[in-house]
Amino acid sequence: MNSLLEQARLWLTEDPDPETRSELQELLDSDNEPAIAERFGPRLDFGTAGIRGVLGAGPGRMNRANVRLVTAGLAKVLLEQVPGAAARGVVVGRDARILSPELASDVCAVLAGSGIRVHSLEDPGPTPLLAFAVLELGAAAGVMITASHNPPEYNGYKVYWENGAQIIPPFDREVSAAAAGLRSLAEVPWTDLASARSRGLLVPPPSDLEDRYLESLDRYTFPSALPAGAPDPLIVYTPLHGVALGLVARVFERRGFRRLRVVAAQAQPDGRFPTVRFPNPEESDALGFALEQARVEGAVLVLANDPDGDRLAAIVRDEEGSYQTLTGDQIGCLLGHHILASRRDTGRLPPQGFVVNTIVSSNLLARIAESFGVRCERVLTGLKWIWNRALELEAQGGAFLFGYEEALGYSVSPSVRDKDGISAAILLAEIARLCAAEGRTLLDRLDELYQEFGVFLTRQVSIQLSSLLHLERTQLLLGRLRENPPDEVAGKLVLRLCDWQGGRIWDRQSGRNSVAHLPSSQVLQLDLEGDCRISFRPSGTEPKLKVYLEASEPPDGLHQLAAAKRRILTVLDHLEAHVRGLLGSIAA
Repeated sequence: MNSLLEQARLWLTEDPDPETRSELQELLDSDNEPAIAERFGPRLDFGTAGIRGVLGAGPGRMNRANVRLVTAGLAKVLLEQVPGAAARGVVVGRDARILSPELASDVCAVLAGSGIRVHSLEDPGPTPLLAFAVLELGAAAGVMITASHNPPEYNGYKVYWENGAQIIPPFDREVSAAAAGLRSLAEVPWTDLASARSRGLLVPPPSDLEDRYLESLDRYTFPSALPAGAPDPLIVYTPLHGVALGLVARVFERRGFRRLRVVAAQAQPDGRFPTVRFPNPEESDALGFALEQARVEGAVLVLANDPDGDRLAAIVRDEEGSYQTLTGDQIGCLLGHHILASRRDTGRLPPQGFVVNTIVSSNLLARIAESFGVRCERVLTGLKWIWNRALELEAQGGAFLFGYEEALGYSVSPSVRDKDGISAAILLAEIARLCAAEGRTLLDRLDELYQEFGVFLTRQVSIQLSSLLHLERTQLLLGRLRENPPDEVAGKLVLRLCDWQGGRIWDRQSGRNSVAHLPSSQVLQLDLEGDCRISFRPSGTEPKLKVYLEASEPPDGLHQLAAAKRRILTVLDHLEAHVRGLLGSIAA
């Protein structure tokens, strides 16, 4: 503990933020050793989507000192590895979270101090716009200050490489190593922003950047060819106190949607997120305001972006007037099928086209892709893996068509090489409008996919981890499953074990191990008889263990669809009960 106290005292002398200095001084004065250990234990590092952490003092928290150190590491790596990095510059953006303006300013000052030009998106804006700008401006990299959907006490740091995709190994490790190699903040390059402007190192983006982004959506989200007099569906939309409303409103107006109703209480950016417990559209509580407004106004569709605009949730009204929340897999398959069908019908389906989703997402997309003669690639969780793999396939002559992950992240346009909740929102609205013109709903369209390709239903179970001890228990349990997989789960025989951390796939019938051809990741999957699957994965952005369940039945007649859904839901109930029993001791 003495070494941690020494680290804390040294940090205190260099911390540039008076609030975190005061926090740390109070902890030292009160001899709060557990709190100090939390802040000066493991350093925050890159996870599934950049660096995220609770705001506070120390290397284990998100703060101005950490951001300066990481940015200095990024600057060093860029200047060493990216040709023309200094002149091409780095695009820097931010959302409306607590401390985001200060963190973004620190990024700009360190980059400029390193002699790297900065394209600063000074107003708060959505992450997809930042990702678009990296490619559009030919920048060497991009940095987005955001914690996406995390609670208000969090903030984060996302890095995009010159290819427009989020960084993956080895670049993230090299940035971290370069930052860790700095002995103190005094070694961090720095220039004040006024000086940076006068020297041409801090420049605004093009005034028409948003227009260029919207024009790119027109090329890839396929405006509907509607008959005269087609209905204009009433849609309720919420940005969840985030920054996507401006661009969402503009693209919906461009496409002729005149009945977009915005949840007024959640329309303005507010990093405190006063109307929601968690600003995560995956949480049903977060959509309560929008759902209530939809019921009052009779909306056919509810759309919600997360606070930085890169995710999309949707709720659909059925024929009886009830509302059903779509899963990320359901939205992903609706979008993917529409893109493939639209390209085929307009003669724009390339012979080497491919789609991508993740190993914990539904198998339905692969069945859909197969019917169009399109390859479906599976990667680790995160759009960074989707797009880095897509770029590898494109270099081999392939053509990216669509990608998604089940956690409400979709990529429908190659002009944004990350998830984009804005383009996904307009495309899903287009599909809903086409369905309305035919007297149907998105749920009807989904049932047609089930009838053609089979019924695939998924469910996610999250186990909250409240301490490092619980995380250690989780790792121990997953280790035991790897070494001794169960013979069956909820009465279903285990056919295969996919250990993505150990890099092996074990087949029960042959008893043999084969190589798993993906980067090592803390994911364990059990493939069960009857096309069922269980996936275990610690969250890369929150202290949770996530469990993904999927069950399915082959295609059958539409009149039997309701019964098939009931059977599959029963299977999911049994799988969930078994998993919760298995993991119950962890959360206790």
